[in-house]
Amino acid sequence: MNKTSIRSVGILLLVVGMNSLDVSSLRLSAQEPAVKVPFSLADFPGLESECLAALESPDKIPTVLERIESKYEKDRQPEAIRMLAAILRGSDMGMGSGWFGSPKLKRDWNWLAAEQKVEVDGSLKKDDFQGEPMFFDRLDRNGDGVLRSDDFNWGPTSQFMREQGVANVIFRTIDKSRDAKVSKEELLAFFDKARGDNAELGIDAFRRSFGLASSGSGYFPGDEPTPERLIRGFFLSELGSLQEGPSLGEAAPDFELSTQDGSKKIRLKDYLGKKPVVLVFGNFTCGPFRRTYPEFDEIGQRYKDRATFFGVYVREAHPDDGWNMESNVKSGVKLMQPKNFDERTAVAKTCAAQLKYSMPLLVDTMDDRVGNLYSGMPARAYVIDADGKVAYQGGRGPFGFRPGEMEQALIMTLLK
Repeated sequence: MNKTSIRSVGILLLVVGMNSLDVSSLRLSAQEPAVKVPFSLADFPGLESECLAALESPDKIPTVLERIESKYEKDRQPEAIRMLAAILRGSDMGMGSGWFGSPKLKRDWNWLAAEQKVEVDGSLKKDDFQGEPMFFDRLDRNGDGVLRSDDFNWGPTSQFMREQGVANVIFRTIDKSRDAKVSKEELLAFFDKARGDNAELGIDAFRRSFGLASSGSGYFPGDEPTPERLIRGFFLSELGSLQEGPSLGEAAPDFELSTQDGSKKIRLKDYLGKKPVVLVFGNFTCGPFRRTYPEFDEIGQRYKDRATFFGVYVREAHPDDGWNMESNVKSGVKLMQPKNFDERTAVAKTCAAQLKYSMPLLVDTMDDRVGNLYSGMPARAYVIDADGKVAYQGGRGPFGFRPGEMEQALIMTLLK
């Protein structure tokens, strides 16, 4: 497997949902809780070494694939097996590939249409909406004053996600400070650089300013991993947890973690059964998390009297001793994978300060207990309803880490 075979991973790390056209796993209707297949690396001794050897001798890859896939029925493979197989096959990765699946949500457009007594293929005007006007405005994603199924479609081919993909690339290019905000100075600096010696900026020069077409891979310089790095990152859980998290409708697993400032310990069960709880998992070396978290924080402020919000700090995705990224270095983010709880807490404090957390930030233990319990690495969001059941499990980050989608799920949970 060469760099070309894995380049779509990089494209999707930069352009959320823009590159994948596979919507076979996308559903707009409510989903039943999935039956999870138990998975443990203990069932596959020596697997990491075997995978690395297969990269050196590609003729061995079919043997490795047979070993890991034959243990399960084709439609019952654990997410970890699907992800590892996708890496070995050099698959283009996006929603529906590897472990990057669709979100799971209890209430969706079909549910809302039934509750509001409109046809699923119809529309709902604001004057006819049974609920708070603010809820309607936030659900109305394109702002046209009418709710339709398209407002709830987060698939990669939806108009919104295509626009979001383009916006992500433009935003990241201009945001040189990497603080998830574009200042007037940054915008003018981009304009001056892009126009060159010209007084104005034409569309072709504008397009060329982003450089993705000429890069050959879709990664920014210094970010592209080797196949070996992907395999090692998989087994270190830096690409994501090997576990799958709680199913839709399942009671939210309890945990107790300390806040990043050490001021208190939070026990989840103490907050369940009163109002919805939102969990936002993430880590500082994950660029998409840093860019996206401020939107989650804004949502937390918007609904702070209606729901309880907690951030959960988990294992680093791109430490210097793992899949390190030059874009992180340029952003001033350069650190090793923490080796003890004090080190992880120190990074969490930096993350909370730089991203201006308003919600409490809890720090996972060094055995990644909560990160694995909720499959929260590298970034993921959950909505737990007032009954303590999982009402929304966002897709795995970075592709499924979507604040707007989480907000829709929260609103649906708040609707009576």
